[in-house]
Amino acid sequence: MPLHLYILPAIGTGVRGDPRRPKYLGDFVGDQSALDFGFQPVFLVVKDISDADHALLSANGDVFAFPEDLASRPLAAAVPVIQAQLELVQIPADWVNAASQWRDIARTIAGMFLFFQRLNAVWGNVQFLDGTTRTLNTRFNQLDQAQRQALEETSASLGYTVSFSPNDTLRNILKAMADAWGTKPIFLGGITL
Repeated sequence: MPLHLYILPAIGTGVRGDPRRPKYLGDFVGDQSALDFGFQPVFLVVKDISDADHALLSANGDVFAFPEDLASRPLAAAVPVIQAQLELVQIPADWVNAASQWRDIARTIAGMFLFFQRLNAVWGNVQFLDGTTRTLNTRFNQLDQAQRQALEETSASLGYTVSFSPNDTLRNILKAMADAWGTKPIFLGGITL
């Protein structure tokens, strides 16, 4: 069965008997690997799945399916739709364009997810982007001291030398943290990003 890459919503509360996990995947046969976006309710998933099951999974309105050929590029007309789908689940996407390979798009998203995973370890099991007090457009100087410190501590713990300016938005910070990953490969399931 071919490998497919998805962004899926999270289900489960994260407590004993109800683990956080990607929605839908229990319905399909095949191996999978998942990367969560810290405590945000979304996962980046590689699933070994049949083409028929891929079509069923992709038909769900809350599933973002990457094309199988990650070396391809999105059509220019599709870019605004892609951006809107990603932004809907709090993934900054204003940087996505028709010149980007899908592999690079997935890699950047994975870099954001890895940063938020570390932030989750520093800050705790809290949705940092809560959609009200902290959105992608919230500026660094609008965060309280503990939140600013958590972002800085997370960046430093990853060995990043990026500094945040007062007017940096969380969207720009996440993109900068993804870019700070550099050229190191990101392995997810059988896919290298």
